[in-house]
Amino acid sequence: MIDIIGQLLNLIEVTALQRVQDELAAGSGLAMLMVDYLGNPVTRHSCCSAFCNAARLDKKYAELCKKCDSRGGIEAARLHKPYIYTCHMGVTDFAIPIMLDGEYIGAILGGQVTCSDGAYEAVVSELTDIPDNLRVLRDKLPSYDTARIDALAQMVFFLMNYILGEGRTKLSQNDTAATQYPNPSDVEKGSVSPAVRYIDLHFKESLTLAQMAGLCELSPTYFCKQFKKLMGCNFTEYINAKRIECAKKLLVETNRSITDVAYELGYEDSGYFIKVFKRLTGMTPHTFRQNRK
Repeated sequence: MIDIIGQLLNLIEVTALQRVQDELAAGSGLAMLMVDYLGNPVTRHSCCSAFCNAARLDKKYAELCKKCDSRGGIEAARLHKPYIYTCHMGVTDFAIPIMLDGEYIGAILGGQVTCSDGAYEAVVSELTDIPDNLRVLRDKLPSYDTARIDALAQMVFFLMNYILGEGRTKLSQNDTAATQYPNPSDVEKGSVSPAVRYIDLHFKESLTLAQMAGLCELSPTYFCKQFKKLMGCNFTEYINAKRIECAKKLLVETNRSITDVAYELGYEDSGYFIKVFKRLTGMTPHTFRQNRK
């Protein structure tokens, strides 16, 4: 995972954001959580229900929860508005898209309620073999009608986008699309060089800001500042550059599909891969392949 949201959160008051999320959850009766574009949690879960806490203890259900979170967020990004849906356990949730320069980077999730007067679209087929103990807990979830659920989703949409706006603007101003970076051997020894070396070897894998900062024994905030200072680019840009350089080689030397190339390089969404490729090269992967061949 390329931790774009992690960088965004470093530019705003994270404690304040978590507090607002907690208060919104408490006041609305909703559970709330921020996830990245793969459905991985970014903030701490606010007011998570006993039902969902119990369900996520089961590895099978936890994976389906993550899949629902990811698909809900992607659909919200496609629509550019809140997307309300039913999860695999028959529970109503909604996703608020977080966009950066037109690209989907994550979502604010809310819900863990049941709908009293209808049903929303299911993003994953509802399970029929839910254990009795989970059914009992699900029956205790708050029940809202569609009008109230729609209104709550819109409220969270406007409020969270306003709060994230300042950080999004700063990040857009600070980031560049540079593709030329210093040689890792030139990076100040003992600072971010362990992370750079690790990225160079593992750029196809899921990498997080916290993981790389830990390798350097630095806090995530200080790591971001040092990486930008020493490498001339941020953490995300460096990983994207490594991946796109590898993508160019795969596109020219093989006949693998663009989707396969995207997956090979660690992108779970080929559409996102195409956007990154075009931003860094000025053309789509398809055009690049045609021109080189």
